[in-house]
Formats: sequence, C-alpha cells, structure tokens
Amino acid sequence: MSTALAFQNTSFDVIDQNGKPWLRSPQIAEALGYSQANRVVDLYARHADEFTDSMTAVITLPTSGGPQETRIFSLRGCHLLAMFARTSVAKAFRVWVLDVLERLGESESSPQPRLATKVERKPLVDLVKLWVSMAPIGYGPAFRQVNAAFGVASVEEMTTDMVLRATGWVQARIDAIQRGTATPTPAIAVPHALPALPDDLRERLKAHANKCLDFTGDVCTRARQLMCEGSRLSYEVASHIDPLFHHTPSGYLNKTRVYDAMTTFSSSGIKAIEAGTDNIYLTARLMEGLAAIR
Repeated sequence: MSTALAFQNTSFDVIDQNGKPWLRSPQIAEALGYSQANRVVDLYARHADEFTDSMTAVITLPTSGGPQETRIFSLRGCHLLAMFARTSVAKAFRVWVLDVLERLGESESSPQPRLATKVERKPLVDLVKLWVSMAPIGYGPAFRQVNAAFGVASVEEMTTDMVLRATGWVQARIDAIQRGTATPTPAIAVPHALPALPDDLRERLKAHANKCLDFTGDVCTRARQLMCEGSRLSYEVASHIDPLFHHTPSGYLNKTRVYDAMTTFSSSGIKAIEAGTDNIYLTARLMEGLAAIR
C-alpha cells in the first residue's frame, strides 16, 4: 500500500494493516498540536476502554536506535483521539480524517451514528420504569442490565437504532412477566396471620411507591448527566495542568493519581446514589406488597 497522507505540516509514514492505512502515535501527536510525542499515548490510556482492536495496536518498527514498540491507530482510531483532544487543531484534524475516509471509501470508518436525543430516549426510560414497577428490581440495576445488553455505559450513549432495539428488549421482559414466564424470585417470608390493612392505607402506600420510583429515575438520570458533564470538564482540566507535572516516574505517578481521582470519584458517587435510591424504592415496594396480603 502506498497511500501518502499529510495534514497541514505533518506528513505521515503510513503503516499498512490489512490493506488499510494506520498512523503512528508520535506523528498523530504532532498533527494534533502536541509538543510531546507521548501525549497521544497518554490520551489513549485515559480512554482505552472506548477503543477496539480495529482502532489501535502496538507493533514493532525499525528506528535509528533499533527495533521499538510503537502504538499505531487506524483512521477511525485517529478520529476518536481527536474527539478527546482539546487542542486548537483537533476539530480541523477530525474533518481531515473524515475527508480521507470518504476518499478511501472506508465505510467501516465512517462517522459514528447519531446519538439519540433525550426525547427519543424517553419511551425507553418510561418502559424501564414500567418494568421496575412490575418486577422485584430497582431502577439502577434495571438500567445496568439494559446498558450491559447493548454495550454502553448509559442510555445517553445509545444511538437511535440502539434505543429502538433496547425498547424491544425491555418490552420482551415485561411481556414475560405478564405471561407468567419470567424467572420466579424467592418469596419473602411473612407471617400467615397479618392484620388486614385499610384500603386507604394501601392506596397511600401504592402512591408512595410510585413517587419513590419517579424520584429514583429523576435522581439517577440527573446524576448521570452531571457525571458526563464532569467527565468532559475533567478532560479540559487535564489538558491544562499536564505541563505542571515533571516527566519522571514520580511525576507520572502523581499525574495518574490526579487523573484517576477526577474520573473515579464521580463514578463511585453514581453507584452510591443508585444504591441509595434503589433501597428507598424497594422498601416502598415491600410495604406495598405486604399491604396487599389479606
């Protein structure tokens, strides 16, 4: 393969991987406007879970100092790197990558499908609430099951097609409950001679459970929105404070600790919020279930 690629003042030494052009991380760093060649590798390390084997790899390349392992990226991987980069030329680099992809006719590496809007996700969210109201499962665990089934961290990362398929996935579980074919859960041991509760108390318990469900959904949704906003801001903060760290083992360790703190505290907070609101809702469901026993 003899594809020649250049972006502004950077000429790439193209690596042929299965007939497709891949680029070296040091040259990508240069094209993105970084002064240090390892910045792209650091950027990749902070988002490694979002890259697939078809987007990046480590290969051994000959250098003036002998064979050396080098991380390379496909054009699709380059586009994702530029999405995370906060340099002044990152946007222009993304446009250039997409132009190259279009020119080469690589449909696999075309722009990512459009993410679903909040309005488009609402039917799915409402259906999950219905599922939770029918099954002994909390709001957080229910959404974690949906997200895991479609390989995303939250519904905010779903495309319109994924939302449609996820809606069908949840509906199938609701249908199974209505048909009585869902996996039974162990019954809660209760006394045989419970006193009959007044009808008005049962209605108030039911209304309370619905309020708890709405509260759980609203709080968890808002918390995830704040986490996503915080993640975007942490990337910008990281790009500004990176020059403050010395490029030594101790400096790198300190930088890693700071980056980890910015990205993991919010995630832990989300889990705690989900667990707390789930407990509130499940307590309400337990009282409602006891009230139904005659």
